[in-house]
Amino acid sequence: MRSFLFAVFFIPLLSVAQSTLDGFWKEIDDLEELETKSLDSAQQELINLRARLNPDMLYVAEPWLTYYQGRFLRRKDLDSAQLVLVKAFNEFEKRNDKEGMIHCLNSMSFVYAPQGKYDSAKYVLNEAMALLNSDLKLSKSETKEHLEVSVLISLSRVLRLSGDFVEALEKAIKASEKASGLTDLKLSYLANRTIAQLYYATDNLEREKKYCSKALEVAQKIGDLKTLAEAYNNLGIVYSREANYDSALVLFESSLKDAEKLNDKISISDRLQNVAIAHYFKGDLDKSISVFNESIETADQIGYNESKMVAYINMGDVYAEKKEYANAIESVKRGLQIAEKSKMRKSVRNAYLSLYRLHKAVENYSAAINYYEHYVALKDSLTNEHNLARIEELQIAYDTEVKENEITELTRISELKDAQIRQRNTIVVATVLIFILIVAIIVFYFTQKNLKEHQITLEAQLKSLRLQMNPHFFFNSLTTIQSNLYNQGVVAEAEKISQLAKLMRQILEYNEQSLISVEEEVQVIKNYIEISRLYISNTFNYHINISSGLETEFIGLPPMLLQPFVENALIHGVANTQQEVGYIGIDILSEEGYLLVTVQDNGPGINNDNPNSHEPMAIKITKDRLRLLEKSTQKSTYLEVKNITDSGLMVKIKIPLVHL
Repeated sequence: MRSFLFAVFFIPLLSVAQSTLDGFWKEIDDLEELETKSLDSAQQELINLRARLNPDMLYVAEPWLTYYQGRFLRRKDLDSAQLVLVKAFNEFEKRNDKEGMIHCLNSMSFVYAPQGKYDSAKYVLNEAMALLNSDLKLSKSETKEHLEVSVLISLSRVLRLSGDFVEALEKAIKASEKASGLTDLKLSYLANRTIAQLYYATDNLEREKKYCSKALEVAQKIGDLKTLAEAYNNLGIVYSREANYDSALVLFESSLKDAEKLNDKISISDRLQNVAIAHYFKGDLDKSISVFNESIETADQIGYNESKMVAYINMGDVYAEKKEYANAIESVKRGLQIAEKSKMRKSVRNAYLSLYRLHKAVENYSAAINYYEHYVALKDSLTNEHNLARIEELQIAYDTEVKENEITELTRISELKDAQIRQRNTIVVATVLIFILIVAIIVFYFTQKNLKEHQITLEAQLKSLRLQMNPHFFFNSLTTIQSNLYNQGVVAEAEKISQLAKLMRQILEYNEQSLISVEEEVQVIKNYIEISRLYISNTFNYHINISSGLETEFIGLPPMLLQPFVENALIHGVANTQQEVGYIGIDILSEEGYLLVTVQDNGPGINNDNPNSHEPMAIKITKDRLRLLEKSTQKSTYLEVKNITDSGLMVKIKIPLVHL
């Protein structure tokens, strides 16, 4: 029976209550739409809605009605709006209605920011983000993502106004990404507008214009008066920055009329400033000052400090143009006072720059220097290279992600339309790619194999060269020393034996090294030449000339690089010379990052008349060694062997200057 009564009486009551609640939210949606057309009409309709609700429904709706009252007031009276929004927040908090609390906190930021209370604005928005990350039940026809995007946009705006451009762009990009997945075009418009305003603040006209145009496209789709007025006003700012003041003024005045229709005091004050700036650039200075004063008067009515501050600073430039420097300085100082109190860092920077120019114009150089130093210090902190680079990095990442998303979407559509063709093309492309990959692997394998075999061959030749010392040389040397020991006595030849032992020790020691010092190479050559006197009958002299300043102990070259050419100079040069005295000259010098070595003798030279002559093995191996050196140093080498005009042979070697 109880179940029957519950079904008959209570369930219908629930249905009626839900229907009534749904009707209330529908009226709230209509109220928000009316707000975009006429703020006064929206306020009146709010009063009418409160009167229409029955007592039970009024209890449920009261905090929301109070919230919208504060939301509408923030466009006309900031102090009153703050009181009403705090009242609404407290009521939501009592009911643990986190959704309502978030809306109130977000709206409070629009009360604090125009007054320059950026720390307070950041605080309430961070509180809103914390609530978003908690368990949240939504009653309005919106999603958690809607709320999050709205709060992110507000937070980006406050961060921009306080001069934190990098974090502001991070929040704006995050908001734009989330908004792209929602059906609410207003959020997409606000995200693009926020990014455009950020690029205005960082003087990036190209990107500012890009995002203003994007915002205008979305605003035209939305079609409401308030959004279109904002979009045209922002585009007017771009035209103004491009020095197209006539077009800018048309857009500003049109946007001002729309704001006046809405009775939106904040927007009226802002638009008046833009009109004043356009008149200034068109040369109508008196009109500009008059309109600036209108803007200040309107801002004063609602406590809109941010607008007053900007107007005072800009009006100083107009007075300066009229040569009324006292009025100019006074106006800018008023703006600076508001900016410093509100911690509006970019505006403080602009005021410092204006005061520097004004004091310089009146030849008050002490004050001018003081303001300029303040300006430079603040300018560097706002637009340092790190911040600008970070902003650029964020934008590139965002653009890339947007393009990737567009490509993904186009691919998805294409797949739906042409599934069979795409599948066939995929198979063909995959087959071609696999074939190319197989060919590439085969080519790579055999290339690497050939390179490895060539490397092994070169290393074997190098080892052979290092170990190679003409066996006849050792044999003749030892035989001669032995003969002298028998004929002349042991003491006279002991030094020669010592030199030979030293030479052999050097060869064995340097054999496994890739580089030795020039000093060590020279010592090997000296020992080799001195021992060679034992079996070369001709008298000969030699000299080793090293350029001054060359640090031979710290400059490296491949071991035994010069020995084959010195050996050739001895055996085929001075041993067969037609001159009375043989001669070997070795010059070592540095030039523009390279080591230059010349080995020269006065022997008969090379017989170039024999067409069947082959390149000597020593030269071939040396060239291979130089090629390896080129690979390791990424620098070129040079080897030249040529006959000298009169008589003799000259070898020139050029290698990179390598420091050990």
